[in-house]
Amino acid sequence: MLAQGFDTLAAGLGSPANPFLVCWVGAAMQEVIVVREWDADSFHRRVLELEAQGYEARRDTYRISPEMNPETGNIVHLHTIEMSRARA
Repeated sequence: MLAQGFDTLAAGLGSPANPFLVCWVGAAMQEVIVVREWDADSFHRRVLELEAQGYEARRDTYRISPEMNPETGNIVHLHTIEMSRARA
């Protein structure tokens, strides 16, 4: 479904050290970052940091889902959103 020429960089997707994914998609070259955090405060802090850098939150992609935290085994809420910035 994504345009041809799709490149993905996924280093440690979902890990606390690097909880995002970067994609460049299609001719318009739109940069998309997926932010994923277990902690709501960390999630909102990261979203605000990215907005300050010129990214826009794609609010239709915002999700809160119950997941098992691999570090603790507890069921927690995983916060996820896509952030995008059009590239020239």
